[in-house]
Amino acid sequence: MISQNLFEIVTHKIHISDWQQHKNRILSLVPFNSEEYIKDPSLSYGDYFNESRSYSSELLDVIKPHLTDLEKLYTIHDYGKPWCQGYLQSDWHSPHNHGSEGLSCIFYAHYDSKVHRPTEYISPFPNIHGDIGSKILEVEEGDLVVFPSFLLHVAPPSGSDKSRIIFAFNMRAE
Repeated sequence: MISQNLFEIVTHKIHISDWQQHKNRILSLVPFNSEEYIKDPSLSYGDYFNESRSYSSELLDVIKPHLTDLEKLYTIHDYGKPWCQGYLQSDWHSPHNHGSEGLSCIFYAHYDSKVHRPTEYISPFPNIHGDIGSKILEVEEGDLVVFPSFLLHVAPPSGSDKSRIIFAFNMRAE
């Protein structure tokens, strides 16, 4: 008998080692207390629909130097503009994807693995019983997870009063 895996989903986890040096400055640029940025009732904060995200280029300036190994695997044509999401208690982000092509990134900017749950990735392939599985990648603050944009994922509630803050962005790549 010959067995082989026909399909696989590859993700990448990159630790931004100098994040603590930049964290306070970048997070101070996010207007967390502005009501105009909350468009989704399941989030404490989200600014995806606001184009005036002043932190975007500074955040990418911190992250890009750590992507040299990733750039050896993919030709990246464009780094999309990052957005921020903040979660408390029962806040969550329902299952979604970021489109059918390219790569998506989740950066864990303020995250405590003792109280927060990381993003859950949902398999696009059912098992032989027709069940859909999911996987969780263990992460820590300062980690950037890169995955195919088509991959369905969900941000589960933490049940904590300690905020969980992520930045996300997409990349056109091949």
